[in-house]
Amino acid sequence: MSEIEDMRSKLNARGAGFCLAKWTQVTMHLGTGMMHSCHHPPPHQIPLNELNADVSALHNTNYKKEQRKRMLNGERPSECSHCWNIEDNTSNFSDRVYKSNSEYSKHRFDEIAALTGDENVYPSYLEASFGNVCNLRCIYCNPDFSSRWDEEIRRHGPYQVAGEEHQYPAQPQDTNAYFDAFWKWLPAALPHLSVLRLTGGEPVSNKNIFQLIDYILEYANSSLEVGINTHGSHDTKLWNKFLQQVKRLTAAGHRVIVFLSAEGTGEQSQYNRYGSKWDTVARNCTDLLSNTDVSLTFMSTYNIMSVYTFTDFLSYVASLKQQYGNERVTVDTSKLDTPEFMDYRLLPEPMLVQHLDSHIEVIVNSAGAFNLWETNKILRLRELVGTQPVGKNLMQKLHDYVTEYDRRRKTTFADVFGDLARDIGYTDE
Repeated sequence: MSEIEDMRSKLNARGAGFCLAKWTQVTMHLGTGMMHSCHHPPPHQIPLNELNADVSALHNTNYKKEQRKRMLNGERPSECSHCWNIEDNTSNFSDRVYKSNSEYSKHRFDEIAALTGDENVYPSYLEASFGNVCNLRCIYCNPDFSSRWDEEIRRHGPYQVAGEEHQYPAQPQDTNAYFDAFWKWLPAALPHLSVLRLTGGEPVSNKNIFQLIDYILEYANSSLEVGINTHGSHDTKLWNKFLQQVKRLTAAGHRVIVFLSAEGTGEQSQYNRYGSKWDTVARNCTDLLSNTDVSLTFMSTYNIMSVYTFTDFLSYVASLKQQYGNERVTVDTSKLDTPEFMDYRLLPEPMLVQHLDSHIEVIVNSAGAFNLWETNKILRLRELVGTQPVGKNLMQKLHDYVTEYDRRRKTTFADVFGDLARDIGYTDE
């Protein structure tokens, strides 16, 4: 039995929904006062009354404790449907198993398995967002995670999709309370952390990120791994400033991984990540890999807009692997969960199978460039073909959304995604 199979067996023996990440991993959105564990479930609010009573509520809300108890009692929390969907419809491993088997989690199995769920614990993997500052309006994003999206929705209102509203302004919170709590909590949490990852918004555009890097350099042990999320579409001046911060971390002995969001190349990428320039992203990837010692992981959120572009994107990733090393450059592919009307499974099955098989062909022909974890992430997308996304009028919602998206941005979906537009019966009338 392989190590990953052994972990799945151990988890299931403790409970059908047991997942170490509910204890060991947390993403904190300090700008909105929300958090989740892991990043797949929807974020939930950290109640100020709980936070004022104990800053450890940043990771240990009463709501999260209830989910932990469900897991310990053999239940499968509904908020973790991303993994249940994979486990119930494929033969592959879900992220419940991958995350539990990670270096930051697996050593805590016995400790966590013996808990009741009421305990306050420290995470091993902390992902922190200091706000929604971002210069892009990516097609599947929303105002909580992009200040540019927030500006658009406040100016033009929600999108009307199949008679329903989609996208609302970010809700203002007493952000000082969450930031203050974070800085009070961090000194005690820091010794427990194996990974500290900076997210957004767009971290490279957020000055608070540089404050946190200073803190890491002053107080953290060099064994702390540092991750930084980015979309990579920045001018040379800001990107060079970012690379200097990265070099400070590596010089102090920290392993650094840059996580770059991308699922396509060229004009299709620019359409999906509105405000970005693909040539700039590609140039910055090359600068990062050529001028630093960090690793680069592409975060690919697989959705209906990426199906027709992902084969070329994987070929691009394979070329970077060939030049800079297979394990230094990786791709982490996950299925988009929201909005549901951008689920890749809306495509007619014959077209979908054709493109997914094309993705797999790139991997097979890459002479082992893609490791088993990367490969399985693609294979499980293939295995989900034939299952259906949840929701009503999803194709009409997609058509309405794209039409309004084009109107507001003065773009033309049918010109950029001609084959996709044809296959979903889209017209811009």
